[in-house]
Formats: sequence, structure tokens, C-alpha cells
Amino acid sequence: MTRSMFEQKNDVISAQRFIDTPGADIKEDFLYVQETGLLKNRKPSASHREKMDSYLIIYVLSGEGFFTYRNRRVKVYAGACFYINCQQSYAHEALEGNPWELIWVHFNGKPADKFYEYFTQRCENIFYPENPINTMDALREIFQNTQAKPLYYELRNHLLITTLLTELITCQKQRKKSFQHITTDQKLGEIQAYLEKNYMQPCSLEKLSKQFYMSKYYLSREFKQRYGEGISSYLTKLRITRAKELLRFSDMSTSEVAASCGVNDSNHFLKTFKKVEGITPTEYRKKWRE
Repeated sequence: MTRSMFEQKNDVISAQRFIDTPGADIKEDFLYVQETGLLKNRKPSASHREKMDSYLIIYVLSGEGFFTYRNRRVKVYAGACFYINCQQSYAHEALEGNPWELIWVHFNGKPADKFYEYFTQRCENIFYPENPINTMDALREIFQNTQAKPLYYELRNHLLITTLLTELITCQKQRKKSFQHITTDQKLGEIQAYLEKNYMQPCSLEKLSKQFYMSKYYLSREFKQRYGEGISSYLTKLRITRAKELLRFSDMSTSEVAASCGVNDSNHFLKTFKKVEGITPTEYRKKWRE
């Protein structure tokens, strides 16, 4: 087996690819990686291919663009996935203003045909995985495994690809689910509404990323760009606002107020409140009640 790494950097893209050639015994019986990589577009660009003896899975880590397959052109956003037979003509195109970042694997092997047939009987080629974190993690592990090339890495890649395909097939809620998409702005609006309603609950970036099918990096960046502050800061403001209401209009103790606002550590609540308001909760209560 052989493996090579190719890096490409210019004004349009930054890409890192690992191309692999399996041994004859692996090629005979297992799924194997042909190429895996990461690509980040700096400017709009398009890629078109066809008649390749390969299967391809692409996941959109951030940004937006178009996937085209079988004469169907669909605009997609972070969290979208693309699983195709590369014998058919396909294209992917990054957009102006919000060019995307992709992770992918080209693979093949004797079981590949059956996996793809089984998938296309149940799901669309362009879709949003039910468990996007699992999809991202599997593709990253394939990338890292091919890069590091540990002992028996080809068998490990077979297992990773098999697990990924099984996940994509079995975790689709509906057979042939109709493809629907929402814009990034719509998603951010949903996230904001969720925070407004659930600020008293744990709301980690990882939880939001999984719940709203967006990568953590992309969600953090876009939320701050739209609302002018990060998710953590936004949550703090919601909690402090609620705390001020309770301090003024209830007889709850400071620790009870903190817990009602989703902060279980009363010392942390005191420090945060004073940092934001410049006075302690007790001082705030006394001043505003008077």
C-alpha cells in the first residue's frame, strides 16, 4: 500500500488531501480509502467530475454552496451531506460571501455497491444527517487515520467507513425524505429563540451544535457576527436580566435567584452579577426596591 499527502494553497482554496492505494488483499474484500481531505474556500469556486470509479461522501463544515447531482442543483448550508456514486456527473460550487469548508472521503471496495444501493432505496443523495456530530467525527477520524497510517490502518478505515455508512442509512427518520433547507439566518433566529426560552438550562456550544446541525466553529462565528456577541455572553445577559427581575419583585434568596437563572454556583453568580452591573445582587435589590 502507498499513501501520499498533497497540500494546495492559493487565493481561491486551502486544501489538504491524503491519497491512498490499498494492497491487493484489502482491495479484494474490504472498503478502502482512495482519497480523504479538508478544503476551505477563500473565494467562490466550482468543481465538476464524472465517470470515476469511486463513491464520495462530503460534509459541509461551514459556509454554503450548491451541490449538483443527476441534473438537480440544490443550495445547501453547514451540516449538509452529499453521498454519491461518482460514475454519475456531479459538481459542487462555493458561493460568494460565505464560501464553505468541506471534509470528504472518496472510497471503494466490493461492499460499496451494496451499501450505496441500500442507501438510495431509503434516502436522498443530498441530506442533513440526523446525527451530524457522528458524521463529522467519523470523517475526521478517517482523515486522521489515513494521515497517521498506524499498523492495520486500512482495516481500521474499513471499519470507520462501514460504521459511517450504517449511521447514514439507519439514522434517517423517513424513507426518501423530502429535502428541505433553511437559511443560516433562520437557524440563528431559531437558536436565539431557543436561548430566550431555555436560558435557565445548560446550553453548551456542543449541545447547540448538535441540536441545530451546525459545526461549533461555524455556529460560534455566525452567532457573534449577527448578534454582536458570543453565545456565552448572550446567555449571561439573559440570566442577569432575569436575576434582576427576581431581585426586585420576589423575596427569593440570592442563591435561589441564581438557581432559577440556571447558575448553580452562587459564588460564580455573585462575581458575574457584580461584573455586569457593578454592584452585588444584595446592593441591587436594596437600591431598586427603595
